[in-house]
Amino acid sequence: MRVVKWSDGSYMEDQDCWWFSGLYRDVYLKAEPLVGLRDVFARPALCRDYRDGTLTVTATVGNLTATAQTVTVQAALLDADGVDIAAGNAVVTVEDGAESAADLQLAAPGCRKWSAEDPYLYTLVLALHDAAGACLDATAVRVGFRVVEI
Repeated sequence: MRVVKWSDGSYMEDQDCWWFSGLYRDVYLKAEPLVGLRDVFARPALCRDYRDGTLTVTATVGNLTATAQTVTVQAALLDADGVDIAAGNAVVTVEDGAESAADLQLAAPGCRKWSAEDPYLYTLVLALHDAAGACLDATAVRVGFRVVEI
């Protein structure tokens, strides 16, 4: 990391205060596995009758090793009590030094809707396993089922 103290952008004038260069937040270094989840995108949706939900998950798997690997992405949707609502998995082959996307579709029949009065969130847990079944990486994302329309 490099922090530049004096540059042409050191002093930025903005209405009634001055902004200085430097670090304004805590900085963390994170070690990631060589084969792991790089990005997760979850799109919850409700069906036309607003009773059932579907969760479309796109998980990007990255491989920094010198060999191609076949991995399994396992997804589980948990409610607030930790009960498994839906589950699914996808098998992905990731080439060396590349990224591949795994697409999953989870059905959540009778899901509880998110609203301002009842902000109910589910937990999506993703785990990445190698061919031997060992867990390489895992992450969790909070999702809520809602529809915004006019």
